[in-house]
Amino acid sequence: MPASRLPTAPTGEDMVRFTSRGGGFNYGTGRGGDVTLTFDKDGYTLVGNGKKPIRVKRAGESADLRIDGTVKGSQAPDGKVMAFTIDDATGVATLESGGHRRTLPVASIADMVAPSGKAALACPGNVLTITLQSVRLELKR
Repeated sequence: MPASRLPTAPTGEDMVRFTSRGGGFNYGTGRGGDVTLTFDKDGYTLVGNGKKPIRVKRAGESADLRIDGTVKGSQAPDGKVMAFTIDDATGVATLESGGHRRTLPVASIADMVAPSGKAALACPGNVLTITLQSVRLELKR
């Protein structure tokens, strides 16, 4: 897919999975939840309703992450890639594991679940893959 075009998804793209990466290896994955990502010509909006958790796995541990908030960002072509910027993040994220619960501002996890930085784009089938330096997002229409 050319970087100058992103899919138009008036009803949103459901996040299927994210894989956070660092130092050349994967160190966390998340799957599920009630998060959608909608693109328009100038940017994107990620919305989490906070009801259905994203199942997060990292270093053999599992947790539930609920996002009740919004991330808004902008995008622009940059050669063969798309450059994304997070412009605003509001709301709360709740992480639950082993009977413990922690509430964080959505801004503190935004770069893990929303596009930020230069990204390669691919559309195999009906899945949009956004591959950034530190995270790969997989979205399904």
